[in-house]
Amino acid sequence: MKKNKHRGPTLDAFLIEEDLHEELKAIVAKEAIAWQLQKAMEKQHISKKRLAELMDTSRTQVNRILDPKAGN
Repeated sequence: MKKNKHRGPTLDAFLIEEDLHEELKAIVAKEAIAWQLQKAMEKQHISKKRLAELMDTSRTQVNRILDPKAGN
């Protein structure tokens, strides 16, 4: 079988080599959690203010949770 000269390593291998794999995994996980939480809020008709009350936290904290681009 002839090897394709244009085929390189897998994306995971490339990301590991460039020291980006763990960082990107964390970003994807946060985006998935934020999306799932947003969908659950919509389904149950819960506002950010109400979620903050249920979590005993501030609306600012809820905004951070729901914003995948926010820091920690």
